[in-house]
Amino acid sequence: MALQRDVLCFFGYMIMTLGSFGILSLLEKNENSETVADDLKGLGTRSPILAACLTVFMLSLAGLPPTLGFFGKFYIFSAAIKQGFFWVSFWGVVSSAISVYYDLRPVDYM
Repeated sequence: MALQRDVLCFFGYMIMTLGSFGILSLLEKNENSETVADDLKGLGTRSPILAACLTVFMLSLAGLPPTLGFFGKFYIFSAAIKQGFFWVSFWGVVSSAISVYYDLRPVDYM
């Protein structure tokens, strides 16, 4: 059962990461340019479907409920607590809270 949960978390994070980077690669103007945060401004009006997909991917990477990223982090932190690694869970929650700012910045730009 634990192996199935681990595989589910792995594939969930793989889909989130590939999906978010795939959408960003669609926004590149050519292969010699970079996509910067300013390129995301107005994406919600230009391409609402891409903006909605990127929003879901970023919310999941941030680990907000009810996304798959939340359940992945929840399982990891609860397993660490069951094993007695309270400090690992504490720092994991702190780093997850900090990463919410960076993960949701693109959503704010859109």
